[in-house]
Amino acid sequence: MSNMTEYLQYRALTAKYNTQHTVLGAVESELPGKQVCSTLSHELVSRMESVLAILGMSKRQLIEMAIIKALDEAEEIIDDLKVLPEVGK
Repeated sequence: MSNMTEYLQYRALTAKYNTQHTVLGAVESELPGKQVCSTLSHELVSRMESVLAILGMSKRQLIEMAIIKALDEAEEIIDDLKVLPEVGK
């Protein structure tokens, strides 16, 4: 991939997520939320903070994205393995 292509992708993604963050930020501030806390190892926190600094993301953004991805994957596995009984059949 050429430097120009990489740069154009970067600019496009920056515009996409800056716009979404602005829209989501307005919606989030109106929604009641619940704080989720966890104690993490110093090594993991340091690693997370380093990556977030490079990406210019907040801890909340990363944690929310990670939880959504994990829940989506878990729900897919639960469906695939038919862990829950089918209702009405």
